[in-house]
Amino acid sequence: MLDEKASKPPLPPKSLSVKKVLASEKPAEVTSQELANKIEEKPVSVSDANKEIEAEADGDIISELEPASPLNNALLQDALTYFLETYLTDKPIYSGLISGATFSVEDANTIKALFDSQLQIDMFVDIKTELIVYLRDRFSNRQIDIVETAAIGQVGGADPSRPKLYTDEDKLKYMAQKNPLLLKFKQQFNLDFK
Repeated sequence: MLDEKASKPPLPPKSLSVKKVLASEKPAEVTSQELANKIEEKPVSVSDANKEIEAEADGDIISELEPASPLNNALLQDALTYFLETYLTDKPIYSGLISGATFSVEDANTIKALFDSQLQIDMFVDIKTELIVYLRDRFSNRQIDIVETAAIGQVGGADPSRPKLYTDEDKLKYMAQKNPLLLKFKQQFNLDFK
């Protein structure tokens, strides 16, 4: 009679350390039996295994990364240009939004984004996470954050060299200053902005 233990296939591995397998002398020639011999026999929960994998990965990634580059306005503008050309080619609205905003470095971890209006800030929120992830990866700094503000009340909005967008009421007030009869005509002909 055959030995029952010899006829049964080996049990699947319970835990496998990637570093241990890669650290073997001949990784290309490792047989399944050698791998089975290297496997730790203690039972491991899924959450413990995930923590172990993350800890190993974090150690590998940190050692492979270059030291964090200091964040300055010139590097930030280069990074934003690359982001526009690479990630936003199929999103022209967001590309124009980022191009029109003024970005500046406040400190080592904070970037200030100045927009013309609250509407632009609301639109920026849609791509803010994607931009932050890119900048954190580009500058090897996991603490980078963007603080957005609206340049309400400033002539020219965020950039004084750009013309301010005027509403119909703003245009009427300006023209009424030049010619006060305009308000009289508006009232006489019962004109309205609709």
